[in-house]
Amino acid sequence: MCMMRLSANVCIKHPLKAVKIIQEGRGSHFDPDMTDVFIEIHETFREIAIEFADHEEEREALRK
Repeated sequence: MCMMRLSANVCIKHPLKAVKIIQEGRGSHFDPDMTDVFIEIHETFREIAIEFADHEEEREALRK
């Protein structure tokens, strides 16, 4: 999954690390209910990001 920064069209190189950060922040930095829903559907976000990636390099990074 590609976690996009809002300020620029840049893919975070380690999307699984981003998911782990969200999981670890559950209840402190992130709303627990929203975190639970995100964890349930984050693979769907990754699939959408692959489908609509602007460059093949982004698609390859998302498939890892």
